[in-house]
Amino acid sequence: MVRRMGKYLLVLEPFIVGPAVLAATFFNREFLPVLGVALAFWGLRYLVQGRFSVRTPLDIPLVFLGLMMPVAWAISVRPEVTRVQVYRFGLSVALYYSVVNWVTNEWRLRWALRGTGLTGLGLALASILSIAAWPQGKAFYVPAEVLTFLRGVNQRLPDSANPNILAGYLILFAVFSWVLWASPRGTVHPVDRMVGLGIWAVLTGMSLLFQSRGAIFALAGGSLVYVTLRLWQVDRRLLLVWCGGLVLGAIYLRVGLWEAWQTSPQWRSLLTTYEQRWEIWTRGVYLVQSFPFTGVGMGLYSPVVDILYPFYFSTPGQVPHAHNLFLQAAVDLGIAGGVAWLAIILIGGWCAWEMCRTPRKPRTVQAVGTAFWAVQTALVVHGLMDAVPWFHSRPVPLLWALWGLLMAAWRLPASSQGVLE
Repeated sequence: MVRRMGKYLLVLEPFIVGPAVLAATFFNREFLPVLGVALAFWGLRYLVQGRFSVRTPLDIPLVFLGLMMPVAWAISVRPEVTRVQVYRFGLSVALYYSVVNWVTNEWRLRWALRGTGLTGLGLALASILSIAAWPQGKAFYVPAEVLTFLRGVNQRLPDSANPNILAGYLILFAVFSWVLWASPRGTVHPVDRMVGLGIWAVLTGMSLLFQSRGAIFALAGGSLVYVTLRLWQVDRRLLLVWCGGLVLGAIYLRVGLWEAWQTSPQWRSLLTTYEQRWEIWTRGVYLVQSFPFTGVGMGLYSPVVDILYPFYFSTPGQVPHAHNLFLQAAVDLGIAGGVAWLAIILIGGWCAWEMCRTPRKPRTVQAVGTAFWAVQTALVVHGLMDAVPWFHSRPVPLLWALWGLLMAAWRLPASSQGVLE
């Protein structure tokens, strides 16, 4: 009787842990109770299944990251800042394993894909309600009517959000939504295909409205990788959509981008931006050289670099992080933490490649692998110019939920066929 009740409760794990984790990270409160709920499910799983969790290829680098967290907290000169980011790491890992342990067959994988698309839409809605000042003319031309409408939407969430950070997450969901609408025939339900197309259009449009040049480059890179991997299985419907997209893109580039180039100095000041980024990156390298074993502590790039290696192009306190995802990991957690983070990226890419190129996998799993290769590409491209999906940003558990879905799909055997519709 107890085991039967435990099985029913484990089915509800992502629906309890997921919202609790996101609420705790977005509102910066109740970290310990949510971690307690996640650990309770681990204990329940041990009672029912005889194990705390399934094993994944990311376990070892996650252990190294976890071991560095107490060190980062102990050496922190601002423990109140580091504490929040350490808790975000714990909640992100909890959500990761929650997804991995729930997706045990292809039927659940399909529902997880639908939930991922809806999560992207929810993030886009939250973005609209949390932007205090919408950028204009930074990268692309945006019609004045659109900006007037957006600026008329009052900020309804308690804290304002940075458009660059939101764009960095939206592009991951935008690229991933390709798996819903551009997958091979018979892979997804026709309704899911149409919904996926709408999700992709909304998230891509929102990414452009945020005017983040790094996110735009990453979105283009991830989409190019997906299209390249799908060339060997293109159907005529997808080819028609691509051609239409190319035509619309050419019109937009001719009208919108040319006007933005003429009226906005931001695109023409890329050299200055590169010089500023180069200074930020070099200061990050100096910090890694100064603190190779421990790092400076989670979230302490700005106060430490302002004291030890002041900027020439930026005022103190203006640069919150290293603007490079891989360098940021090494700055916060030392070389060991940076290597562990790089291992997570490489292992995730390897698993995605194995999924999309292994015929024995179900077609849905192959489609997920192809999409994740594009997501990993977008993450790396954007990570070379910014450090958005790190633990200083509140939506970071969403990235780990995506990785949980990737590892869950990778673990599905060839015999795990589920209900198609």
